[in-house]
Amino acid sequence: MAEPSHTNGLTHAHIVYSEIISVTSVMRKNSRWATNFGTNRRRDMQLATSMGLRRGAMEHSGSPGPRREVDLMGGFEYLKRKIRGVQDVHEIPILEILEPFIAVISTPTSTGPITTAALSAVSNFFVTGVVVPDDSLVHCLSELSGALSRCIFEPSDSGRDEAVLLRIISTIRDCICSPHGLLLSDVEACEMLEKVLAICCQMRSSEVLRRTAEANMQTIIREVFSRLRGLDPIIEEQRMRQEEEEANSELKLALSPTTVTNPLPSGENSGPDQTQGIHEPETESRPYGLPTVAEVLRVLVNLLDPNDQQHTDTIRLTALGILTAALCSSLPTPNNMPDQPTPRVISQFPSLLSLLADRACRHLFLLARTEAATLRLAALKALSILFEVARGSLKLQRELFLSFLVARLEPVGPVNDRGRKQSLGVETPIGVRPSTPVLATPRTPGASTPRAGAIVGGAEPELRELMLETLVLLSREPSFMVDLYANYDCDVNCEDLFEQLVGFLTKSTYPLMGGFGGQQHYASRLICLDLLLAYVDRMHARIENPSSTTAWSSGDGSAESLLFTKSRKLLVLTAAEKFNEKPKKGVEFMLENGLVEYKSAEGEAATNSEASQTESKQPSRKADPKSLAIFLKNCPKLNKKVLGEYISHLDNPDLLREFIGIFDFRNKSVADAMRELLESFRLPGESQPIARITETFAKAFFAAGPPGIKSEDAVFVLSYSVIMLNTDLHNPQNRKRMTFADYQKNLKGVNDGTDFDPDYLQSIYDGLRKREIVMPEEHMGQLGFDYAWKELLLRAKNAGEYVVCNTSAFDKQMFELTWQPVIQAIAFAFTNIDDDYVIERAIAGFRQCATLAGYFNLPEVFDFVVGQLSQATGLLTNPTMGRSVVYPIVQVENQDVTVSPLSVKFGTNLKGQLAAVVLFNIANGNGNAIREGWGQVFEMFETLFFHSLLPTRMLQMEDFLGGVSMIPLQGGPATTSAQPR
Repeated sequence: MAEPSHTNGLTHAHIVYSEIISVTSVMRKNSRWATNFGTNRRRDMQLATSMGLRRGAMEHSGSPGPRREVDLMGGFEYLKRKIRGVQDVHEIPILEILEPFIAVISTPTSTGPITTAALSAVSNFFVTGVVVPDDSLVHCLSELSGALSRCIFEPSDSGRDEAVLLRIISTIRDCICSPHGLLLSDVEACEMLEKVLAICCQMRSSEVLRRTAEANMQTIIREVFSRLRGLDPIIEEQRMRQEEEEANSELKLALSPTTVTNPLPSGENSGPDQTQGIHEPETESRPYGLPTVAEVLRVLVNLLDPNDQQHTDTIRLTALGILTAALCSSLPTPNNMPDQPTPRVISQFPSLLSLLADRACRHLFLLARTEAATLRLAALKALSILFEVARGSLKLQRELFLSFLVARLEPVGPVNDRGRKQSLGVETPIGVRPSTPVLATPRTPGASTPRAGAIVGGAEPELRELMLETLVLLSREPSFMVDLYANYDCDVNCEDLFEQLVGFLTKSTYPLMGGFGGQQHYASRLICLDLLLAYVDRMHARIENPSSTTAWSSGDGSAESLLFTKSRKLLVLTAAEKFNEKPKKGVEFMLENGLVEYKSAEGEAATNSEASQTESKQPSRKADPKSLAIFLKNCPKLNKKVLGEYISHLDNPDLLREFIGIFDFRNKSVADAMRELLESFRLPGESQPIARITETFAKAFFAAGPPGIKSEDAVFVLSYSVIMLNTDLHNPQNRKRMTFADYQKNLKGVNDGTDFDPDYLQSIYDGLRKREIVMPEEHMGQLGFDYAWKELLLRAKNAGEYVVCNTSAFDKQMFELTWQPVIQAIAFAFTNIDDDYVIERAIAGFRQCATLAGYFNLPEVFDFVVGQLSQATGLLTNPTMGRSVVYPIVQVENQDVTVSPLSVKFGTNLKGQLAAVVLFNIANGNGNAIREGWGQVFEMFETLFFHSLLPTRMLQMEDFLGGVSMIPLQGGPATTSAQPR
């Protein structure tokens, strides 16, 4: 077993020796190392010690290696002697092998070719296996990372300099991606990542260099993020918190977005002398882990900020590519045990998930609506992968993204949907939720006719297809539609995403009026149809193969409770709509439907059952203030302006008190408390309602025990000052802003005759100056988006996780909601699209819908399917027109065939024949379920009969006395008596 190791040692010795020759040959071409001066200055330390000599401090400090620039050549000579003195090169510590190469890389006076040769040697050592684990490896990697991240060389022309940078990048890649890269510490790994990222984002470099650096950075980032699979989330999160408490600024500074604008390495900016030798680390190094991943993710997310003018779109595009590579490396690996869920690595680390859920999603959403096509493409790709990586999380972010896709993809012009009687609309009667960020580009008013190049809601034809493909990517999971229904449609605080999506897909299968869109719109129609058919197919698969479904988890709430929430959701949204129109009618609706409790005569809330028994006796009973306040506080889609006017009305003091009492003002400043309150409703414009709100707030806030405030009156004045200061600082028409001195002067002596703490007032002033209190529905643009995003994050805390449920528990309700528009869309595609694949899928869709209808006991579906297919057959013409006409009969394959206009038309209509076959098969297998559809079936039979297109056995009748005879096409005169035999 020792022979292969010895052979490898000889081979590796040859590799090291040849690399020494390569580097020294390049060095001797430079005048600085053209002679052998200094070559013999290196002394063998063991020899000196054995002879009893004592070396001077300058010559004997630290580990062996070059100490001065003049000793660089001597370092290589020393290494060659060491190699000649051993049989196996691995007997030499790896630090001593790499030491002279690291010294050359660290020397700022090295030229580009010399540095390139040394870098090539180090890279070759990692690739060929020269670098092996030993006691000095950790220290060696530490010194190498420092040399690579701070490598500075004498500049020449740009082409040669960029060649050196490319070699630096490849060496860093080989180091981190090697098996020994796991021994790097967090600081060392971040330093090297910073070096590569800075080159990626250096706009003065050539595009070839930046693209190559980006490709290598993606390879490195995959390796770094793959480390998460081998880490313990609990231990790593504790380590992260510990390092944050210790304020480890070394790691924080290692990766900073500002480094991307630093100049490239040059001889003019050499920095400190890096040839002072290799030093021993003072502390024990730990392998890099979560801190490195979190730091590089933080920097990449910061680079995506579209509002940061420091970074260009090119830098954002680079960061998007690197982030996408990182997310792809975190996708779940195939699980050999199908019964166990595949773990999502990033979801196990809260520090990473919180960063992705907030700033990453926010920046990606803004980039998805940018005008730059390449940025939109990259952002959509990153978002689709992000939602797969964090599949069980980001519930509300996923809702926002899907709503954005549907809004941008919805056709702006009328569709050619002849015969379409019912559809699931995308728009809700109440409009967009105020607390949901608006991502869709506003449509131009007055554009009643769609432009030829923009056929959809703000999306160009090429962007439309891209967004549809993104939707296909998100919907590839078999449980996609069920997940939407269970997570959003059955949640009062979320949109009906399932209904909106199905409504959009059914509407998008029809062509636009006027023929707008052309071939690109035709391709989009096929994609939407394919999504609809996939929805039907997956539901059919769940009932045909129940074992493929997953049981509903009781921890997610019972399916019955979610369905009850779904039924209640319609009442809640209807109540909100009525309240927005007229608050009194809205409250009456809430009382009638049990959404809020009645207020009894004694002032106590009455239950709905008690209220229903006494409703006739007390028709004018009012709502309980506390119950109504809770409902108004949590009800989605309420008009914030109407809400503010209603609760501050003179007739509703109890409601206002209960509404403000819901908030928890403990340990909050008056500005933060006012911000939280005023973002829940729109402050009225009149002074009296404002005074009532402020007075009630002062009582509630003072009851929370704020330090430094002596009375309710002081809170009243201070809260009023917050409102006035917020208006003064952020009113664009106000040219002279209030200063802190003015603000402090206005509040002088109002704290029960004393002054407020200046630091307390300063914090209020600075907080309002930096961050405006945004009134709901008051601002648009970036400020409105920021407010809505903050509201989304607050809702996300109570929204729960995104439940993945490939269950059939909701299939019946989903099918009942969507069967009619889905079947209409399938029938339209079957009739109007001449594509064999589409026709085949449509036929399968008809059969699957019939199977689902039979399983769910929905006879009206059979009647509807029969109606749609009978129209496609072309056999519902007036049969009486041919009764008096005698059509010729010809022999075809020994069979009599009647030749008539209908038989010719039907014989050349392949779709009509297929529709007839499917219809009769459905009728044959589900005859008991068909009701009104039998009329159309027999009408087709009558048409076929009068044109002699039925089989012979169906054209004959059997008489007990007369035997078998043909049924006459025309009835003869009535007979008075039977014919004699």
